[in-house]
Parts: sequence; C-alpha cells; structure tokens
Amino acid sequence: MPNGNNLAHATSRRSRKKQRTRRAILEATRQLATHSPLSALSVEAISEAADIARATFFLHFPTKASLRVALEEELVAEFVEAVDSTPGRSPERLRAGLARMFAWGASAGDVLHASLAVRGNSAGPLLAALEAFVRGGQRRGDLRRDLPPERMARALAGAIGGMLGDGRAGETGGGEARCDEVLGVLLRGMGESKPRLKWSAGR
Repeated sequence: MPNGNNLAHATSRRSRKKQRTRRAILEATRQLATHSPLSALSVEAISEAADIARATFFLHFPTKASLRVALEEELVAEFVEAVDSTPGRSPERLRAGLARMFAWGASAGDVLHASLAVRGNSAGPLLAALEAFVRGGQRRGDLRRDLPPERMARALAGAIGGMLGDGRAGETGGGEARCDEVLGVLLRGMGESKPRLKWSAGR
C-alpha cells in the first residue's frame, strides 16, 4: 500500500516540475519577444526555445491568448511588488515600478503596451494597477487629490507608452533615463503641492 508521505512527496515533485516548465515557457517567450512581437511568435518557436514538446506547451497554455494573460499577470505582479517593497513617497515608489516596466519594454514590449490600454469600458491590468497606485498616493497625501485617479493613471500610461515607443528603453541605462523622464514630466504636476506662506507687507 502506498505510503502517504511518499504520495505527498511525489505530488510536490510533480508540482515543482510543472512550475519549472511554466517558468521556462514564460522566459522563452520574453526572450523571443525581444526580437519579434508576441503575435508573430509561433507555438513551435516558443516550445523549441523552452526545450519542450509542442503538446507540453498546450498542457500549460491552451491558447496563445492564455499565454499573453499569464505574461500580463506577471508584469503586474512585478510592478506591484516593486512599488510595495520600496520605502518612501510616491515618486520613489513609482520610480521602482517604472524600472520594472521598462525592463519589460526591452523584451515583451507589445504585452506592456496592451496591458496599459483601455479595453472597452475597463482598464487593462497594468493601467488598473497604476490607478490603484495613484489612489494609494492620494490617501497618503503625496499625490494631488483634486484630480481623478483614472485621469492621472492614463496620463502616466500615455507617457510610458510614448517613451517606450522611442526604442531606447532597452539601451544601457535607457530604462533608468526613461524613469526619470516620466517622473519629471508628470509627477511635478501630480504631486501634492505644499501650502505657500502668505506674504504680508506689515511683517
């Protein structure tokens, strides 16, 4: 009769192998997407790069659309992790998140662009994460509260998409420079202004 511990160990091993294979597919896709958009990549090319059989690909991702969704989820998770793990005010936190974004822009740039877009009546996953970031900054008091968070997030998304489009995000130091450009262009207008001291002629 099979030992319960042995069964649990075998199940855990299969689970780890499944996760490694999934990880290999995602990493191979990002590497290939450095040279071609995801829409142009074939399942055969991705499978070969990941060193798996074509049938194995479909065990993990039934369609290429499901692969795109997984990449978007990974992108959003990396952005949120970078923002949440960075101490300080909203500009510093956003800079960390932007650095992750531009690293993606050097590989799966079309996935990044799509995740920043508005889809029908709802925001793409990364645009939604930007909205959540803005709302958090407004609650903390270091982003302006007189502007709708949706509008601020879309302004950020537009600037990010435009700077990705100049083709320099993948250059050495390019991602860091793009982060500073986005922050410089937008956050001066989005940051919560400090109250000005009133001048009195009698003082």
